[in-house]
Amino acid sequence: MNEEQIFKEFRIQRISADNLLGYVQLLKVCFPKFEVSPEYLQWLYFQNPLGYVLGFDAILDTKIVAHYACIPMQVSGIPSLVLLSLNSATLPDFQGRGLFRVLAEKTYSSAEELGYSAVVGVANAKSLRSFTRHLGFTHLGDLDLRFGSLGRAKLGSRSYSGDDLIWRCNSPLNQFSWKMQENGSVKISARVSKLVNLVSIIPGLNPSKRLWQKYRFGLTLDWRKGRKPFLFLPKRLKPSPLALIYKSLDGTPPSVLTSWSFPDFDAF
Repeated sequence: MNEEQIFKEFRIQRISADNLLGYVQLLKVCFPKFEVSPEYLQWLYFQNPLGYVLGFDAILDTKIVAHYACIPMQVSGIPSLVLLSLNSATLPDFQGRGLFRVLAEKTYSSAEELGYSAVVGVANAKSLRSFTRHLGFTHLGDLDLRFGSLGRAKLGSRSYSGDDLIWRCNSPLNQFSWKMQENGSVKISARVSKLVNLVSIIPGLNPSKRLWQKYRFGLTLDWRKGRKPFLFLPKRLKPSPLALIYKSLDGTPPSVLTSWSFPDFDAF
C-alpha cells in the first residue's frame, strides 16, 4: 500500500491524551508481556518536564490500528532537544501496509519543524531493519549486560535537570532509586529481578576521582563508544530492545553520542 492509499483509507492524527485507553489496548495486543496502563502512558507522554509526546496514530473508523510515539530529552553537547523513539505498534491485521513508516516520517518532519536536532532509539532485532533501511537511522552498536566500569563522559550522554531526574525515576512501571554525589554525579539503581540489580552513573560536571572510585564498578546495561566490556553476561538475561540507533534531523552527526545506559530509555 502506497502513502496516497494510506491517507485515503486511514485517518492520520497526532497522539492525544483522550486516546490513552485505546493505546493501552493496542499495546497489550501487540506486546502481551508489556505491563502498560493509562497511568503509565499519562506519565510517559504528558508529564515529561521537557514537553509532551510527539507522534501519530493511524485510525480506521474509530479504531486505532497503528501508533508511534517519541518524547523529548536532552543530550549533553547537543544544544537543541532530541527525540527518544519509544512505542511503535501496529495491529496484526494491518501490518505490512507501510503504516509505521508513514507515522514515523510524519513524526520526524514535525520534529524538524519544531527544531529538534535528532532522534535516538533502542530497537529490537525485528524493528532494527525498518529503522536503518527505510527511515535513515544509523546503527551505533548494541547495549550489553555486563559487569565493569560505570564511568562515562558527560559529553555525548543523556543529561538530566533536577526535574527530569525526579520524573524519570518515578515511573509508574518501575521506580528507580537514586543518590546524588558530592561531585554532581548521580547513582541510579534498578531492581529488575530478585537476583539482578542494575547500576548506572549519570556524570556530573566536575567528577572527583575520590568519589568516583566508590562507584567505579557494577552490573549495568549500556553502550559506550569505542569500548567493550571485559565481562559479558548471558544474552538471555538482557531485556529487549538492545540496538542503539540514531537519526540526525539538523546535520548533527551520530559521532556526538558517547554512551547510553538503561535509565536513558524506557526498557523498565
